[in-house]
Amino acid sequence: MLLRAFGATIAPTASPNNRARIDFPWNLEMGHHASLGEYSWTYALARVSLGDYACVGQYVFLLTGTHDFDDPAFPLVTLPIEIGKGAWIAARATVLPGARIGDYAVIGAASVVSQSMPPHTVCAGHPCRPLRPRASSVSSVLSL
Repeated sequence: MLLRAFGATIAPTASPNNRARIDFPWNLEMGHHASLGEYSWTYALARVSLGDYACVGQYVFLLTGTHDFDDPAFPLVTLPIEIGKGAWIAARATVLPGARIGDYAVIGAASVVSQSMPPHTVCAGHPCRPLRPRASSVSSVLSL
């Protein structure tokens, strides 16, 4: 309720953990049954969107802001983050500005996502990269 009071768009069935840190909540959008894990940090200088059934694990960083370090003025750069329907971001992963996590994708623990990841794919690493397809039956279970 408090997030909604500050402008977040939160579906009634979404579950942001009460220990999740959310800066600039008016830029947060959470779909049905989407969740933000304990001690995750959503730094929403730009739009952060979690699709239906998206799961963000413990200690995950969703960071929409960075700086242009090639410019002597070091200006702030913000880009949105989109996490697709049924995607899972495992513990301690970091998602950087402008990344899109495709529907039903899995991001492995402690991965650093600096670019978009494809749907229905298991991805991991530093930097994060696609590893293999995810079982296609997952999307049919979540569409019930």
